[in-house]
Amino acid sequence: MDPFVQQLEETGRAVLLTVNGHAELAVMSAATFQTVLEAMDMLDSVKGIRAGITDMKAGRSRPASEFFPLPRSRTMYERPRWNGAGRHECKGPVIPSW
Repeated sequence: MDPFVQQLEETGRAVLLTVNGHAELAVMSAATFQTVLEAMDMLDSVKGIRAGITDMKAGRSRPASEFFPLPRSRTMYERPRWNGAGRHECKGPVIPSW
């Protein structure tokens, strides 16, 4: 194995390549790159959560019960039924049968 590649895999760190004294490229192992991608994904999630908390504190939110009203009784809802004319009919929203 090439010593450069071996160094990348052993250290888990990126190596900066320079052109005329300025960093131009970062080279890293695939495992390190995957770790960086996972960290960026988690950072995006944290940013979204923080934005949601900021909206809540500023009064720009609604209770989930307003957005997703819960049924008062499971009998209010029924499953779609085949009407024999090639269509399914339903008098109310379908809820899971768990």
